[in-house]
Amino acid sequence: LHDVALPQFLHLLRIIGFDVVRFDESHNIKNMDSKRSRYSYSLLAQSKNKALLSGTIINNTAVDLIGQSYGINPMIFGSIDDVEKFMDDYNLPSGLIKSDEASRKLNARLKKFTQMSSATKEDWSFVLPDLYDKVIAPNLTPKQEKFYQMLMEEAELALKSDLESTRNKANSEDDNEEEDSDDINVESYDDEDENEAAFMMKADRSLAKAEQFLVAPDTNEQYLVWSENPTGDDLISPMVRGVDNELAKIYQDRSADHSINKTAVFGIHKVASLHFMRHTKFKDLCLHYRAGDAEVLRVFKADPDKYILVADSTSLREGENMQMLSYIFDMQPTWTPGDYEQLISRMYRPDPKGQYNKDLVTHYWVTPVHKMNEPTLSTVKLARMISKAISMARFKYESDPRWYEVSGEFQDLDLLTMNLETVFRSTHNSLAPYFNAWSKFTAWERKNNQQTRIKLARQLEEENPGVRLVDANGNVIDRNLFTKMV
Repeated sequence: LHDVALPQFLHLLRIIGFDVVRFDESHNIKNMDSKRSRYSYSLLAQSKNKALLSGTIINNTAVDLIGQSYGINPMIFGSIDDVEKFMDDYNLPSGLIKSDEASRKLNARLKKFTQMSSATKEDWSFVLPDLYDKVIAPNLTPKQEKFYQMLMEEAELALKSDLESTRNKANSEDDNEEEDSDDINVESYDDEDENEAAFMMKADRSLAKAEQFLVAPDTNEQYLVWSENPTGDDLISPMVRGVDNELAKIYQDRSADHSINKTAVFGIHKVASLHFMRHTKFKDLCLHYRAGDAEVLRVFKADPDKYILVADSTSLREGENMQMLSYIFDMQPTWTPGDYEQLISRMYRPDPKGQYNKDLVTHYWVTPVHKMNEPTLSTVKLARMISKAISMARFKYESDPRWYEVSGEFQDLDLLTMNLETVFRSTHNSLAPYFNAWSKFTAWERKNNQQTRIKLARQLEEENPGVRLVDANGNVIDRNLFTKMV
């Protein structure tokens, strides 16, 4: 079938006819305008029974439910043309699930039209190691600081000009020719005034240089010929220095066996992983993975002397089981919680063979600071991702009574709107509520897993006289035996 075009192949499938169609990773059809989604809906429409499966059904905001449910039944949440009505009906400002009541309504609507079956990570994560989430905040060098500030000022001017041009064009099209363009407040340009997606698109273009500079300063040609003459550490990303400092602690004894406590270092863009490989002090322990290079993965899993994998996160988010990992370093925060979930799932997953028996694994965000310890763009992106992740938790834990013990603490946590003020004027104080909420949320998840683990272990001890699974401090003694008995 390699020579058959996709539309013809789908037509063939429709002619054959199927009683059941199952779609795995259904979050990939959340965008109703994509070719993949349109072909998928065409096939789903021909089937009597349809099943969608996803570990991250809400990958970004609750709006993700519209495209996926459309493949099952357009009556559930309508189509992409009904987004505003969807957000109004379910009280979802900016698509964010801000209340437990909104989450209950969404789940009730889905259950009215579908049979929902849930076997999520939260149901069995008590057999996993405890997951710790930490933030590393390395400093830029003085020269990096100065040049980064120049890039951000340049980006702000370009973005303001772009936004003002767009607003003027819209006013012209609305025949509002008498309105003075000087009255346009581009500082308040956010999703309450205009489509935030449009702002994000423009911001991505304007901020690209600044983002790349943070992860790979030696690739900026202007910086290399700058009159301040950057050399040495000035040419090395603070991300690399921050990760190297942690790796020095983790692998202090290189003679020890680290085969079951390996590390992955991820950047979103290829330039980040290439820069890390050029400058890390641990290059002799590293393997650089590129999409599709199965041999690198084979060697990494098998070779006890190669215990650091460097890769682009987009190339390894799905489908690869890497329980030998104990540490993941994230050099470029993602915009969406679903991408974060997919990434940590490379190491935070079941160990059915009992090969690793770990008590904990750690994920590190690497977000440099500048200008008297103020946050960089990386920190702002991370705070926005957190605001979405807490919203997703309401949907995931809607049927778990334990959620209501902590959910009230997040009631006032708004979606961090991306606008000029947020991108260029955020301070650690303004972002602190998001990081405090994340700390509370992840601690709550760990506590639930620990309590469930101890409860089950004690139950197994009672049912199996002579078996000891828990010590005096409530810690599971033998993870392998516990997992097998569970």
